[in-house]
Amino acid sequence: MLIVVGILLALQIDQWSQARIDEQKEREYLHLILADLEADLASIDNDLNFNADKVAKIVTLTEMLADTDEPFYGLDDNRVAQLMPTISSFTEHRPRAVSFRNMVSAESIALLQDPVLRTDLTDYYGDDAANVRTQERAARLSRDFSSYMLLGAIQGGDTDLFLSGQAIDLPLSITRADMMRTDPETYARISELHIITASLIQMLETERGVAVGLVDRIVAELSGR
Repeated sequence: MLIVVGILLALQIDQWSQARIDEQKEREYLHLILADLEADLASIDNDLNFNADKVAKIVTLTEMLADTDEPFYGLDDNRVAQLMPTISSFTEHRPRAVSFRNMVSAESIALLQDPVLRTDLTDYYGDDAANVRTQERAARLSRDFSSYMLLGAIQGGDTDLFLSGQAIDLPLSITRADMMRTDPETYARISELHIITASLIQMLETERGVAVGLVDRIVAELSGR
């Protein structure tokens, strides 16, 4: 009888010890994932600020094109040249998934005791095809609009100056530049770029909300132990 009790006690101690080890591993993973999520939030905030500024500059350029009382000199205008580096640029956000993927690779995801948190993290770090398509489209439209402005106004020269936000002191086709404001394609392109950038902002705000929720839940999980 004493032998049986001893075996059962040893098994219980082993189980308790393993539970403590698993809980410690879970805490370590949660701390690492929390750091990744906080890095995501910093990145998302930077991208939101950039894209908000981009929308403002797109609106400014649209207003310049619509103001027929003033001549439009295309990229030979300091105002336009200063807008284009932002308008022609774009952001790409991907969640920082190193810690989560390491946990999955180690077949340790079952260490997360909260099944809802486990599922939500899996969803957050999963491949979101819609978000990827939105970002790819924003990148393509930004590049296309940049090329359109260059081809429409410059007859040859140093495009590095254009990309650096400096006015380009080159022989330009002023007639061609001014025609851009009456060309429906100009407005179609800039409108499309405006819409996709606004969609990107909405996507980033949604992503931020999910990340904030996960941060709050992980902090609560770690604080409650």
